[in-house]
Amino acid sequence: MSVFDHKLLADSWSTQDMRAVFCEENRVQKWLDVEAALAKAQAKLNIIPQEAADEIAKKAYYKFMDMDFIFNEFKKTKHPLVPTVRGLEKACDNNLGEYVHFGVTTQDIIDTGLVLQFKEAMTLVKSELKAIAKALVKLAKTHKNTAMM
Repeated sequence: MSVFDHKLLADSWSTQDMRAVFCEENRVQKWLDVEAALAKAQAKLNIIPQEAADEIAKKAYYKFMDMDFIFNEFKKTKHPLVPTVRGLEKACDNNLGEYVHFGVTTQDIIDTGLVLQFKEAMTLVKSELKAIAKALVKLAKTHKNTAMM
């Protein structure tokens, strides 16, 4: 358990929106997003069949993942991504899952997924910074004639 899991302290160190960006479901979804984008690009280059890319993209959603299967596979492999890849393979119909994760490394997917999370997080950070800047401008206008010592 981390400080982010504590009801009392969680909002002292993060926000609900930021925790949602880095939650397990969103992390897995970002990996799936990368796998779908990869399959689409590979199909355009005739590396994998278009039918496979379409099926992978169609099933690359957290809601299609058998999370019990993925958790059990993680217990066996102690690997963060392999169970998700296997889960996506399993979710694809007509054996088209055999093209999931074709020609890439685990780090390619994990790192790109993390960058997508950072991009999402930066949207929140920028929004907060704009709110802070707006509040500072208001304070500056309010106190523009206040004597400084």
